[in-house]
Amino acid sequence: MTEINNTLYIDNREKHDMQILASILYDDMEVTRLEIGDALMRGVIFEFKRPSDMVSSIFSGHLFTQIYNMNEHYQHAFLLVSGTFYETEILYNNRAKHPNFPGVVASCIARGCTPLFTDSMENSLKMVDLISKKMTDGKQRDRPVKTTSLKDKQLSIVCSLPGVSETRAKALLEHFGSVGAILDAPEKELIKVKDMGPKTAKKIDKILHKAYIG
Repeated sequence: MTEINNTLYIDNREKHDMQILASILYDDMEVTRLEIGDALMRGVIFEFKRPSDMVSSIFSGHLFTQIYNMNEHYQHAFLLVSGTFYETEILYNNRAKHPNFPGVVASCIARGCTPLFTDSMENSLKMVDLISKKMTDGKQRDRPVKTTSLKDKQLSIVCSLPGVSETRAKALLEHFGSVGAILDAPEKELIKVKDMGPKTAKKIDKILHKAYIG
C-alpha cells in the first residue's frame, strides 16, 4: 500500500454546476480529464447520475459498460444518483415494458458497483469524501488481479450497441450465437430477435453497417 493525497478529481466533461459545487465543498479539488468515471478520490472511482441520466443509461445499455470499465481499472467503484430510489424507479417504470427496477439495482451490485441514491448533487459530492475515506483509510490499495469471464466481456460489447440493455444483449447472443454474428447481421435478421423492435434494429444496423466518414 502507498500513501495517497486527498485531492478530489472531477472530470472536465462533468456539468458546470457540479464542478462549481465541488469547488465550494472541497478546498483540494482539481478539474481534469478522467478517462473513466466522473470523480476520483483516494483511488476510489465514482460515476454521477441524475435520475433521468440513470434511466437513459439503463435503456441504452451504457450503464453496464460504464460499470465494467470502472471495475476493470479500480478496486472500488460507486454509482451516486442525485435523486431518490422512488423518483428514479418511477422514471424507469414509465419506460419499461416489464418494470423491475430493484432487479437493475441488484444487477449493478452483482457487477461490483453499488448504486447509492443521495437525494441531491451536494450529498453525492459529500459521499465521495466519506466513502473514499472509509474504503482506503488514507492508503492506496493495490487492485487485486481479477479475471472477467468471456460471457461478461461478450455482454459488455453487445450492451454498447444503441438501445441494447443486458436483457436484449442476452437475447441477441442466444439468437445469433456469437458477437461476430451479431455484428454481421442485417436489419431483417436483427428484427427477428425476441423483443427487438424495428426502431432499435434500424439503429443497430445503421451504426454497424453505415460507412465511416473520417
